[in-house]
Amino acid sequence: RRVTFDLTGLPPTVAEINAFLADTSPLAYENLVERLLASPRYGERWGRKWLDVARYADSNGLDENLAYVNAFRYRDYVVQAWNQDLSFADFLQQQLAGDLLDPQQDASSQARLDRLTATGFLSIGPKMLACDDGQKMEMDIIDEQLDTMSRAFMGLTMGCARCHDHKFDPIPSKDYYALASIFKSTKTMENFKVVAKWHEYPLDTPETKAALEKHNSAVKQLDEELAAIQKEARQTLRESQQRLLSKYLISASKFVSVTSKPIADGHNVIGNFIRDGIAVENSIVWEAEKFQRGTLQAETTNYGKDVGVLLYQGYAEYDIDIEVAGDYQLELRYAAVDSRPMVLSINAMVVDSDVAAHTTGTWFADSQTWFVEGIFALQGGKNVIRLARNGGPVPHVDKILLVKATPTSSLEDLTAVLADTPVTEVDGLLLQEAEEYDRGSIGKIPPIVQNTSGTSTFLNYAEYDFEITAAGNYRLEWLYTQAESRGGKLFVDGHLVDSDAANAITGSFQSSDVKWFVGGVFKLATGKHTLRWQRLGTTPHFDKIALIPTTDNVTYHIGGDHKSLAEIEDVAVAQGLHAGYLRQWVDFLLMAVSQRDEHLAGVLLRDRVEQQAAFAQLGNAAEQQLVSILSAGSSSAAGDTTSKLADDGVVSWVVSKAIAADGPFRSPQEIDKLVSEKSQQAIAAIGKSKAKLATAQPTVGKAMGVTEGKVEDLAIHIRGNYLTLGEATQRGFLEVVDQVSALSIPAEASGRLQLAQWLTDAKHPLTSRVFVNRLWLWHFGQGLQRSPDNFGLLGQRPTNQPLLDWLAVEFIEQDWSIKQMHRLMLLSSTYQMSSTFDARANTKDPENRLWWRFNRRRLDAEEVRDALLAVGGNIDLQMYGQLLPNADRAYVTGTGSKRSTYDYNRRSVYLPILRSALYNVFIAFDFADPSVIQGQRKNTVVTPQALFMMNSKLVQDEASRLAQRVLQEDIGTDAERINALHEIVYGRVATSEDVDKCKQFLQRYRELSTEDMDDDVSTAADLVVWQGLCRVLLAANEFVYLD
Repeated sequence: RRVTFDLTGLPPTVAEINAFLADTSPLAYENLVERLLASPRYGERWGRKWLDVARYADSNGLDENLAYVNAFRYRDYVVQAWNQDLSFADFLQQQLAGDLLDPQQDASSQARLDRLTATGFLSIGPKMLACDDGQKMEMDIIDEQLDTMSRAFMGLTMGCARCHDHKFDPIPSKDYYALASIFKSTKTMENFKVVAKWHEYPLDTPETKAALEKHNSAVKQLDEELAAIQKEARQTLRESQQRLLSKYLISASKFVSVTSKPIADGHNVIGNFIRDGIAVENSIVWEAEKFQRGTLQAETTNYGKDVGVLLYQGYAEYDIDIEVAGDYQLELRYAAVDSRPMVLSINAMVVDSDVAAHTTGTWFADSQTWFVEGIFALQGGKNVIRLARNGGPVPHVDKILLVKATPTSSLEDLTAVLADTPVTEVDGLLLQEAEEYDRGSIGKIPPIVQNTSGTSTFLNYAEYDFEITAAGNYRLEWLYTQAESRGGKLFVDGHLVDSDAANAITGSFQSSDVKWFVGGVFKLATGKHTLRWQRLGTTPHFDKIALIPTTDNVTYHIGGDHKSLAEIEDVAVAQGLHAGYLRQWVDFLLMAVSQRDEHLAGVLLRDRVEQQAAFAQLGNAAEQQLVSILSAGSSSAAGDTTSKLADDGVVSWVVSKAIAADGPFRSPQEIDKLVSEKSQQAIAAIGKSKAKLATAQPTVGKAMGVTEGKVEDLAIHIRGNYLTLGEATQRGFLEVVDQVSALSIPAEASGRLQLAQWLTDAKHPLTSRVFVNRLWLWHFGQGLQRSPDNFGLLGQRPTNQPLLDWLAVEFIEQDWSIKQMHRLMLLSSTYQMSSTFDARANTKDPENRLWWRFNRRRLDAEEVRDALLAVGGNIDLQMYGQLLPNADRAYVTGTGSKRSTYDYNRRSVYLPILRSALYNVFIAFDFADPSVIQGQRKNTVVTPQALFMMNSKLVQDEASRLAQRVLQEDIGTDAERINALHEIVYGRVATSEDVDKCKQFLQRYRELSTEDMDDDVSTAADLVVWQGLCRVLLAANEFVYLD
């Protein structure tokens, strides 16, 4: 039982015990040792012991507890290495420099991949991944690697030499930084950003390559079949839709408009004339509180005393009859202390999402002011005007005014605005480089200004101060580029003038695509004026900003409101069109006007009704030409077109866009749902085949590890501070170890290979001594030197120096064979001693330092759990693999449902080890701290251990399985069952005293459990009685202790 637990971490089975007893040869015990050393269970048990030294874990711990999902490959490498009896010299060298050993070997050979995986020893330690100081993070990682290496292989604590010469051991700081330079020249991390990313190797085996090539070939074949089907189906659909060009153009034009917004001075605000009692022709004034439908409330006693105003939040709708269709200027009269913009809709279409946004100074009627909100197209007859605000209370609106607008600009004016006239040639120009703002937070990338924060919650802004020397109207223009609309708020002298400024799309974020756009026309007095643009989140890439003197008194707002695009599907259905194509036509028109394409100027700046008629005429002409092209089967064919509004150039321009591969008739996102039913079925069948292939796609595994980095020799860091440098050092080793000749490190190498070779030199005084002492400790409970991780001055002196020295030499002479050392120790009379107490010997050697008996020991945490699963017949002996369900580098905080229920019945060595979130059984029974090297675990006797063995669900479940096991076997009497339980649980037969006590327990428990029960219930209760006995046997010390 002792040697079986010792070598495999599992209890011997009854069959194994009987086989051993049946072997009467003198070599019976030796044969047992050989069988156990050959068992796969050996590597799992002893590999786990080395993992304590390697501070193995499946997560980072510390500040960013990220999943080390691929760390398990290092653990599996260790288990395999111990099972294969890999020489300790090779084992050490592979862990420090596996990537540098035999570089000529095929990169995809399994041996080569194993060596790469072995370097995970240096990578799996805990790291401060979110440290703001990248250089400090790097030096901390190097210090952790150096400390682990030196204690694991040499038994030396080198960490304090980071700040000063070692106070007790002959290790100067110079030697520390010579070794640290080796790890500085090693690449452990991909970067040292927040959060930093560690290096991982792809494990591309020949088998994986072949499987991937086969898989990719099958996928490629399906993709080719799919592409052929899609090409034919899409082309057929495209041509059928191209023949509906006129419908698409007319329908899309309803979502695009160009409106003019007059400058708000006293002479242009028509409401001021009404206030002064002057009659205004073709005007309609409406009391705001007299709406037809709505949720806003009218107030007439306080804020709206004598006039009536709207209050609170919600909406109001007004039915207004218009005699003559056309463009109408809309004005609102209101009072507001804070800006409370409202959404304006006309006939169910949002036309402006930022009306009534000004402030007047008070909430009362005495500060009510008229403001022009824009010029909008109204139809003859009933029009529904809607004002709404859902995000808070509304401004105190008093009146609404509509007045027939007279043209204030000509077609030539709009063409000039749309045209790309060089701004730098304008007289009186005030030009400003965008990155040279006076105040701001936008990141600067000369000569383009763009946001670099990458967040939607960071306010980006820029303020520009302009000195105006001649009062007048100034047109704001800015030069920028963006692939998506990133409009922001524009303020002039602190007043919000546009809530979606700079929203035009140029097609990309590249500086080669910058274009000038009009931002508004403003009446400015002489003196200083401040323009401010701001946005939450990413911004356009601004290049220049200009204020240009102009005689214009209107601002052109080009485009459509994106909120109205939700109506596109309804329009498409009503017109018998596909919504996907119609969306693209809307985007095409919006892009054309925002990019100032002059082709549409003759259509856009018109009365809304005239504009629709113009689009209809243009669409019909373009469709005729396109149908001719399609019928001729050539894109060069031309058709006769007639248009009073647009010449052949405009028509041909529309047609060229309609037939372009990237034009509005390109395949929309949902194209495969629009093609014929037969094509859809074929596409769906291929999709299913691809999905099936995707589930079986071979994966290329990864392993944590290190590789060669940029070679760098460190200077001594005075007091450990990398900012305070002292004497320079070169990559090298400990000068105090003068028994080994110093190895030359090539200029281009980190020195890891030379370090590994230096450590495994037969003359090295520490490497073999430290390791054989660990083996002795792990077999006997204490090392010959009782501080296994510290062979320095503060460590303990060996209790038997000659024996330690002899074992170290023997280890090297046996070619560093670990299993050979097991045989030497296990076959010794020292190991085979009884643990019987002897008072006389105890008086002379109470701590058993001279090994006059074998130390009784408690099972390790893994042995406790694995033994419970084993005696319950519930252990899964499948080897290797990862049980952690998280994605690589994902955050982990605990083991989830597996933390207390132990749904995994694999051996404990394969359970996920999360730093700061260990399993309860591990915590209770002194599992090693996975954040630091721990060559010797603590050995405590505390109450939680007993409580765990009595009450935990794990013990209850396995006791139940054990009881069912003995009840279901062909065992006749209670005495025989009791004996069977003792053989399974304790590895021995029950004594007569054991049988008597167990019988008494069963009888008393049965009496208490079956009182007042019928026979059926009594039979079921019998299982409970035996479960109780099994729990008692498992909770006894004999189960968790080895004699």
